[in-house]
Amino acid sequence: MKLISLFFFILISISNSFGNCNKEKVILGYDDWRPYQYTEAGKITGLDVDLLSAILKSTGCPFKLKSIGWKAHLRELKKGRVHLAPGASMTDDRKKFAFFSDSYRTESVVMFVRKENLNKYKPSSLKDLIGKKFKLGVVRGNFNGDEFESLKKNEKFKRILLEMSSEGQLYKMLRKGRVSGVLADRYSGFAYLKKFKLGNQIVMHPLKVYSTNIHVMFSKKSVDKGFVEVFNKNLKKLKSNGQYKSIINKYLE
Repeated sequence: MKLISLFFFILISISNSFGNCNKEKVILGYDDWRPYQYTEAGKITGLDVDLLSAILKSTGCPFKLKSIGWKAHLRELKKGRVHLAPGASMTDDRKKFAFFSDSYRTESVVMFVRKENLNKYKPSSLKDLIGKKFKLGVVRGNFNGDEFESLKKNEKFKRILLEMSSEGQLYKMLRKGRVSGVLADRYSGFAYLKKFKLGNQIVMHPLKVYSTNIHVMFSKKSVDKGFVEVFNKNLKKLKSNGQYKSIINKYLE
């Protein structure tokens, strides 16, 4: 999925050993995507923010946070003007312009519907929604699995899609009945339902859409493979010293 959405602009020159950052700061971009990145009480926080900040701190690279949208980030990464994109699914298309880190978490895309419609819709796959009186809300630019990507080429399936830039807005539309279902990351969906106090109105549908490992992407145009190797080493350190588990449990348990 959103593919989901903490974004990095790295304004540093990368040497062959990567670990030697200069004095310019690594800028960590973020967007509102709970529980991975969001602002609360004036503080930027979230699972991806905490985890990737910890990795960058362990490399000794200075950094700061910056707000930026996901679609623009992918475009800039492809051109080499942006270096990293966390929260990414590994796809053949993205492999053309990006290296991938080791997996640092998993992601499951599910469908959320209004509680009273839980037994009304009984698709065994997304293609079963074609021809039905069903409007499917998705976040623009997110990767929702191979079946979804294939169906996007189907004109009949495209007619039932509604793409939005904000996941939070989709749940408000679902509550009002303007969409019939919303595709989203499982944990992200429940985090938004909690935020908007919609847990008694909106529920997760049993349809299994997509599940995958999640990685950080590195632009092939502007990042040496040494960057990726050092990042992976520091990710392994976090897992071995217990810091990784502590961060994961804080948001997902």
